[in-house]
Parts: sequence; C-alpha cells; structure tokens
Amino acid sequence: MRYTHFVIFVIISCAISVSVSAHSAFDGFRLGIEATYSETILEVNASNPKGAAVRNAYTTLTQDESQLAASSAQVAERRIAFEAGIRHLIANQQLLSVTEKQAAINPQAAVTLDPLLQQMRQHLLHEAASLQAASEAIKASEEAIRAGEALLMAGQERVAELSSFPAVSTVTLPGTTARVSLGWGTSWATRMGGIYYGVEIDAAPGVGDAVVRVPNRYDTRVEGGLTFGAAARFGWVPVPWAMPYVTTGMETQKLRIERSSSSGTEHLTGFRTGFGVEFSVADNNIIRVGYDRTMAPDSNFAGAKVTPLRNTYHVGLVRRF
Repeated sequence: MRYTHFVIFVIISCAISVSVSAHSAFDGFRLGIEATYSETILEVNASNPKGAAVRNAYTTLTQDESQLAASSAQVAERRIAFEAGIRHLIANQQLLSVTEKQAAINPQAAVTLDPLLQQMRQHLLHEAASLQAASEAIKASEEAIRAGEALLMAGQERVAELSSFPAVSTVTLPGTTARVSLGWGTSWATRMGGIYYGVEIDAAPGVGDAVVRVPNRYDTRVEGGLTFGAAARFGWVPVPWAMPYVTTGMETQKLRIERSSSSGTEHLTGFRTGFGVEFSVADNNIIRVGYDRTMAPDSNFAGAKVTPLRNTYHVGLVRRF
C-alpha cells in the first residue's frame, strides 16, 4: 500500500512538472540504465539454535557415556563369572579323570561307579556348552562396547563441531546486473547554486545465491530475485555540469528460498539511502555514479535471526527529456 501511494505521488509530481521550467541540465523527465554491483548481506545469528543443538548433543553424549560404562561393567562381571566357570570345569574334569582311573583299577567298583561317571560326563558336557555360550555372549558384548566407543567418539566430535560453529556468521549474495530507472526532477536557482528535488523509481533483475547454515537444522538456499525501489532525490548544482546528490526511500528485494524439500519466496523490504554524482555530458545525456544502502527488518531462517543489508554500487547513463 505504501508503494501505491508513492507511485501516485510520483505521477502527480510528474504532472505538475509539465508547467515548471527547467533551471539546470539535470531537470525534467529522466530515463536511466545503469550497471550495478550489489551485495545482499545476511547476518545470521544462530546462537539460540546452536545452544539448543549443543545441549542436545551433550545430553546424548552423557547418556552414551553412562550406557557404555554400564555395559563395560557388565562385561567385566561376565568375564569373572566365565573364568570361575572355567576353573570349575577343570576341577570337574580332574575329578572325572580320578574316578575313571578308580573304576579301571577296580572292576568290581566300576559297576557301582558307572552311573556316577555317566552323570559326571553329562554335567561336564552341559558346563562346556554353557561356557561356550557365555564366551560368545562376551564376544558380542565386547563388539557392542567397541561400537559404543566409536559412537561415543563421534558424539564427542559432534559436540566439538557444534561448539565451534559460529553463533553469528555472514553470508553474501553478490552479483552484477543492470538497473532501469524512471524519474522526474526540477531545481531552483539560489546564490549558492541550484537546489534540485526529484523522485525516481527503479527495478533490477535478481542476482546472487548463498546458503544459510543453522546447526541441527536444515540448510536454507537463498537466491536473489527482482529488486524494486522508489526514492526522493535531493541535489546541489554548484556548476552547470555537475550535481552531487543524496537519495532516501524504500526498496524491496524478492528472494527465492529453498529449505529441505520445500521452496518459496520472501521479500526483504527496507529503508534505502544513497549518494552519488551526476555529470551532464551533453544537452540531454547525464553520467551517474552512485552508491545505495538498504536496511531491512530481521527475518527468521530455520530458527536463526537474519539481519539483511544490501549495498549497491552503480554507474550508467541517464537520458533527460
């Protein structure tokens, strides 16, 4: 709505200008085309998502450490029980060997000892099978502990990576393009030189792309889109062929946003100021060199606060009618 009011104001001003006689070589209707180099700078404050990511990673790491310690203690107990089982098996094997020798020496006692020997052999087979199962369980637990140690190391690296992630970073969308402008202006003669006032609208294709990274969140790819601006222009004409000027107005830039599997658009609209110099090189031709700076309100990308800033350097030809 504000842009609509501004455009109406431009049209009314242009209509009024028909009856105003020019006082300098910079007055009248103007059509310009300029080469521009712009940088859309996004200051990304990811302190909140970074803090949450570090806390979550540290909590997971602490849980993994506790689980690994408990598993190691359990394996140590199993090893003690396994070693005790081995000793018991050896003792029973020795007892079986002594009993078998007694049966071999005394055939009469062999008949009485035979059921006992069968029972002892069955018990030894059962013990050996149990120890074999215990050995395999210990090996599986040891492999799980090694996997847990690797997971713990990865968790430690993750905590270190997140801790070193910058809480505040900057990404830039640079690019060179062309800007077209349409405006009107008039000036009044004073003892200090001409005082110029004008209005202008401009548009430029979008350029530049960058990726906004936020820890433990999806990356956001940002591509520059169409830029539209409207501003008032104030100048001083100390000599007939040169006019330093300043501008103030609004600018909006369309951005294409790609997040994970989704995409969309966002508009950065803010306050624009600028300055420059125009040089009259012929009756109706003007060379312009200038700089614009646009500051827009904060946005939110994946939980991070993004502060936009746009710098535009431009040089080109303005045709006066």
